[in-house]
Amino acid sequence: MNRYFCYAALLTGCLLAAAGCAWMNPADSSEDSHLENIFKESAQALPGAWKLRLLGERSSTQEPELAKLTLNFTGEQVNGFAGVNRFFGAYRLSGDAIQLGPLGMTMMAGPESAMQLERDFTAALNSADRWEIEAGKLTLFQGQRRLAVFDRAQ
Repeated sequence: MNRYFCYAALLTGCLLAAAGCAWMNPADSSEDSHLENIFKESAQALPGAWKLRLLGERSSTQEPELAKLTLNFTGEQVNGFAGVNRFFGAYRLSGDAIQLGPLGMTMMAGPESAMQLERDFTAALNSADRWEIEAGKLTLFQGQRRLAVFDRAQ
């Protein structure tokens, strides 16, 4: 009989602990749920075409050739124009984390300045590990460093 009381006490303790955990976490799960919804909404805004505005500190208003560079998200694929060549590959999102690539590319040659811009652009895409969409602008980051900013293409 004493054994049954021990089992009952143990079971009661486990149930109270589980209930306490469930009671203590609604704010946390609500906050997680809220953040998850924000990322889902942003992820839904990601598909489509984007036009480069800033590459590091370089601006398309000062260097018009930057505005020709594009990024297009469809399904789980990304593609675009890097200045001389077109690129393509996969992308993965997890919250605000992003991984682009591996990226493939056509292999045309162009003027050295355009080829250097292409190298800079694809290096930024390859090193991006975080993203956000705010005020209709897509920003790619590496850690806290802003790599590139895009406007939605018309």
